[in-house]
Amino acid sequence: MPKGDYDKLKSHQKAMAFWEDAGLAGIGSKHWHFPPKEFVGAFRKCGWLSERELTQLLPSNILRKGNSGWLFEAVAIGTATKSKISTVKDDLNKALRKFLISGSPFRMAAFFGNSTQETQWFGKLHENDSSARYSPWDGRGFFQLTWPDNYVKYWRFRGRKISESTAKSLSAAAKSADKTRDKSYLADAALTSKGLTSEMIRWRSDVGDKGHDAAMSAGAYWAWTGAAQFADKSPVLVRDTEQVGTKNYVYYTCESFGQVASTVNYGRPMPDPSKIKSVYGIVTRYQAYTNALTVLTELMSYPDAVGKLNEKPEDFKPRRE
Repeated sequence: MPKGDYDKLKSHQKAMAFWEDAGLAGIGSKHWHFPPKEFVGAFRKCGWLSERELTQLLPSNILRKGNSGWLFEAVAIGTATKSKISTVKDDLNKALRKFLISGSPFRMAAFFGNSTQETQWFGKLHENDSSARYSPWDGRGFFQLTWPDNYVKYWRFRGRKISESTAKSLSAAAKSADKTRDKSYLADAALTSKGLTSEMIRWRSDVGDKGHDAAMSAGAYWAWTGAAQFADKSPVLVRDTEQVGTKNYVYYTCESFGQVASTVNYGRPMPDPSKIKSVYGIVTRYQAYTNALTVLTELMSYPDAVGKLNEKPEDFKPRRE
């Protein structure tokens, strides 16, 4: 260490060593106490995210593939989104804790790298796409639970009784709708005679309408797809770019996170990692993941164009809200 830097550090340490001169009643000039950083380390293990921290998990800008090429656009947060975050934050934190996600910054980053993109930046807990071939079993919750089989699996996870005959009828209808791209097979009226009840219809709506079900369904999906086995791997970030107009914008791929994204999007990891690029919105998910890493972790390194490691990602703009 250069002498000037050493003298500066020593001066700082002397200024902080005030106990001998404090003269506090009942406390000797020499005594043992917790190092402050140990308190910080203990509190960091909590993993409970505040409304502001959840907002910071939304990237400021993202790359998105449009009909005519790549777009680089701002992620706006309106009053409705802020209100939704405030409403669901407790249920979401409880689910993250229940499913052992909140104890690991890497798991949380992988979770939010997907859930923020899936919900259009916390703006929609219900896809609400009546034109989709899987409507009205369209995406709901923080992982946008889709198709009857996944809803039935979640209901059974919650301990709700669904007969095997009803489950098979719903599954068969889903296969017909997928094959023919005709949503009429999945209409409530078409399935009532096959065991679909008004209570089940309400349960389905709850996944998009109630914070508890929106969060629990995502946690359950995370658990039964085994996403944690990939999220736990130390991220290996690889620099990449996409051109928008005349400018190249930087983002970072990560194979282990890509496998988490595959389990969320397809329900399983990719046997061939080179096909992770087919995951819907994967570049945007990578950016959301990188943003989450900067918020939730420390001492991450991001390579530049020549391989030099930096503390912050290129083209990164932190959200200060």
